[in-house]
Amino acid sequence: MSPSEPRRLFSSAVLLLFGAVAISSSGCRGSEAPAPAPVPAAEQSAVAAPPAPSRAIVRLHPATAKLGEAFNRQPNGSSAIAVVGAGFVRGDKVYWGGQVLKTVFGGETTLTVEVPPALVSQPGDVAISVKNRDDPQSMEVRATFRVVPRSGH
Repeated sequence: MSPSEPRRLFSSAVLLLFGAVAISSSGCRGSEAPAPAPVPAAEQSAVAAPPAPSRAIVRLHPATAKLGEAFNRQPNGSSAIAVVGAGFVRGDKVYWGGQVLKTVFGGETTLTVEVPPALVSQPGDVAISVKNRDDPQSMEVRATFRVVPRSGH
């Protein structure tokens, strides 16, 4: 095998890999038009990747509580809400009627918050929002939590 043989074989293999017509052992090209080169695997995944999830609150768990009653009771006496959604990032905070709550980032789909007992002392709807003050480009998303009167009162 001459010193140029391995190079020619490698060139032929590369051309076959990318859809071109193989170079014959004599170095002549076939008469067929070359096929279009396939998209490299790295570019395929970028093209085929689904869009990033939009930022949203899907649900609150729970979404209601009885007036003055604890729910998802925490060791310190507070209640807790899981905010389930999409597109959450570290640094997001949950707000209860405009008041920031102690927020724990559980991942891009879950935030959990402590709700002090005083916040469920009045019946009515409360605006729950998720925003990130450190990122002015991040979209604020909202949901409603309802505090309902206790039965018989």
